Amino acid sequence: LKHELEKIGYSVNLVEGYNNLGILKINKINKELGNVIRSRSNVRYNSTKKNFGWDFPDSNTSLIVDAQKITYWFSALIFESMNDRKTILITGGCGYIGSHTCYVFLKNGFDVIILDSLQNSSKSSLDNVLEILKNEGIDASDKLKFVHGDIRDPILLSKIFSTTNKSICGVIHFAGLKAVGESSEKPLDYWDTNVCGAINLLKVMKSFKCSNLVFSSSASVYGENDSKYFIEESVINPINPYANTKA
Repeated sequence: LKHELEKIGYSVNLVEGYNNLGILKINKINKELGNVIRSRSNVRYNSTKKNFGWDFPDSNTSLIVDAQKITYWFSALIFESMNDRKTILITGGCGYIGSHTCYVFLKNGFDVIILDSLQNSSKSSLDNVLEILKNEGIDASDKLKFVHGDIRDPILLSKIFSTTNKSICGVIHFAGLKAVGESSEKPLDYWDTNVCGAINLLKVMKSFKCSNLVFSSSASVYGENDSKYFIEESVINPINPYANTKA
């Protein structure tokens, strides 16, 4: 998120937050971005005693945002202007991060298709997402579709893209095997699922002219490193099969 905000001209500092949680200090917030943050995340002002409310009239206003919370809706923000039909495919969407991301997209009015093999997850997480939204006054049951399957199945992937009522405008790819120890015992399984599966997905996306992808990598790609924070320009040095498949 820091990298993406800096690319469009924002000055962003990484600082250590409460309980060692990472937070972002975003400087010189303009009104448009400020209002988006206001509507989707708990924020607080920094270095100012003025009561600006939520209008951000001062271009030098800075604020501090919980990086973990803001990341979930940042993906939604990326896709928001891409397609009025707004259908997103989330692979591995029943997992911890996937289900949280599903919640954010549904809350923001997207149709969401979840593809998951349920090898390391449970469909009950999606029931929980719908229940949470219902408690917030949102009935998203007709906006969420679950497909039980594997990303290594190109026929299934093609079927998902070809049979959806609304064109898929983007994919968030979380699916994959994720245990470091197991990857050393079964390296071929990890290369097959994480790499070949991703290639299958990319080929199908290309055939349906879908070019918007968020890929879930891993901090393990940086290996044993004493750095407190990593950015995309950090040296990649994977030291196990799982990390290699994410690099």
